[in-house]
Amino acid sequence: MLNMKRPLVLLIGGVFILAGVAAAVMAGRRALNVVDARKICPEQPALAEMVSGTWEAGPSLLQGRSEVKAAALDDRIYVVGGLTTNNAPTSTVQVFDTAAGEWRESTPLPVALHHMGVVALDGRVFVTGGYDDATWKADVKDSWVYDPAAQTWTPIAPMPGPRAAHELVVLDGLIYALGGDAPDDPQAVWAYDPAADSWQTRAPMPSPREHVGVVVVDGLMYAIGGRWPIFGSNLDVVEVYNPASDSWETRTPMPTPRSGFAIGVVNGQIHVGGGENLPSLCVIAQHEVYDLASDTWFSAANLPTPRHGLASAVIGDRWYTLAGATGTGDETQRSFSSVVEIFTPGVAS
Repeated sequence: MLNMKRPLVLLIGGVFILAGVAAAVMAGRRALNVVDARKICPEQPALAEMVSGTWEAGPSLLQGRSEVKAAALDDRIYVVGGLTTNNAPTSTVQVFDTAAGEWRESTPLPVALHHMGVVALDGRVFVTGGYDDATWKADVKDSWVYDPAAQTWTPIAPMPGPRAAHELVVLDGLIYALGGDAPDDPQAVWAYDPAADSWQTRAPMPSPREHVGVVVVDGLMYAIGGRWPIFGSNLDVVEVYNPASDSWETRTPMPTPRSGFAIGVVNGQIHVGGGENLPSLCVIAQHEVYDLASDTWFSAANLPTPRHGLASAVIGDRWYTLAGATGTGDETQRSFSSVVEIFTPGVAS
């Protein structure tokens, strides 16, 4: 595992990069928060093939916010926490009934959070870590579970260490926490067993990164993109975890490096869209699709509203992208979005 007090050499995209000490990491993080004019990133060269499908607008959230997370339970999407005016965290939880096309308020989080991890398992919503103020200091390791029937949040075993801007996914009945701003060990992978209310350690993710996208398909966990401040830019890395061997391997990189993006699995393919470009600080419109069988990336119709720090969820064959910010840097807090945009793939010919 990575020791932040020692140099680290990483192989990313075929290039060896020397990582420095923790102080350099934090200096890099501050550099990435420099304000830049609000702008949309230039188009990338189109990929050779296109995945068909269309976007449509859904009912807007009751409150615009960014750095949110979402989880799908049955036909409902729970949108949790996030940043609001003046970069203040919120405890707000809103629920979108996709069948009725309606939003409602739900029981708030026990504490206001942004950049937390959120996932659904066995009819409940789990939340871990995050930032609890505007200082962006990762010192929250607390975890909670929400029971929709009782409409209550209950504390569960905290993560082994603090973590923010990370991801939660479900794999083989366990909840995995990985990526993000984890001061103790950014490459650590932890697995939570709800039955035992305990955390275990798994093989570390090869590339440390925050604002990463993670999904599970066919029993494998895919960690895609993200950023790490010391590199000063986004990553295109795709690393795949196999729980049977507790090991990682690499796959074809994502065409458009990005962080803070939406990710979802639709009809067995991984969709990524939106996000933030570093170091140029612009929002990304590109929508790209990874086909597992061919280890190939394809283009798809761009997000109608380019955003970063947005949430997403998949219900049936529809990919919902929710909230986020249309500006970067200090423009983020002046551009919180309540937009809901839904992608439905075309019918294969």
